[in-house]
Amino acid sequence: MIFSHAGVSPSFAALGLQQLQQQLQEELRDGCRIYHQKQRLEANGWRLSLFVGGADGPLWSRLYTLSTEAVACPALQQALQQLHADIMIVGHTVQESFRIETHCTGKLLAIDTGISRYVANSPHAVEVTPQGEVYEVSVHPTAAPAAPAAAAAAAAADADAADDDGADGAEAEKEGGEETGDGDAVRGVQEIDAAAAAAETAAETAAETAAAAAAAAAAADEEAITISRRRQQQQQKQQQQQQQQQQQQQQQQQQQQQQQQQQQQQHKSEKPLP
Repeated sequence: MIFSHAGVSPSFAALGLQQLQQQLQEELRDGCRIYHQKQRLEANGWRLSLFVGGADGPLWSRLYTLSTEAVACPALQQALQQLHADIMIVGHTVQESFRIETHCTGKLLAIDTGISRYVANSPHAVEVTPQGEVYEVSVHPTAAPAAPAAAAAAAAADADAADDDGADGAEAEKEGGEETGDGDAVRGVQEIDAAAAAAETAAETAAETAAAAAAAAAAADEEAITISRRRQQQQQKQQQQQQQQQQQQQQQQQQQQQQQQQQQQQHKSEKPLP
């Protein structure tokens, strides 16, 4: 059983797991240097694909999740044979059903279900028992945190309540006499200042939460757009392949018809022996 973030294609599977791990460690350690070397080589006409940064690498590939099974399954079977495994488990591409999906007669498990609450809030996991049985585990999502505006409003309400309590306490203590009135009034002002500071902190936290949510939503939108574009490209490629196959079939039929006509003409031109 192979676990890979995006999927190990046959070209990378041919290297073997040990070589893949070594290459990954080298590129993580010397990523900048390797990246600049790659740019220089490609500028001179070389075509390279980084393990980490390359679109076909095990961290970015979508070969098994966006291709048709006619394309993905033979490649998967070849990779599994090279890796001496029977199942590959991948993530990276969110499934449209937001559930764990199986492909290629159960040899591929796609387990990216949109766990983030900004994508689908659909946490799922794969459980593998000691006996080798595989189960899908669904985790009930927790309630979403209060919206930033609601949190800020609640903080402001708490601050107002603290202001009222502090003012009431200061007024009551002032009526109680000069011995304790001055000290209690000071404490009331301090409590009001503390409540105001807490409200300001809550407002800042709410603003940061809103900014983080907006950034996560933008990232999710960009991921969805990328997936949609890749699917359109894949569909266009499939249509082109189908058109080419149809043209080839038509050419073969025309050639067969021409051969039959030539054979018929030869039979007609033949004369019987006297």
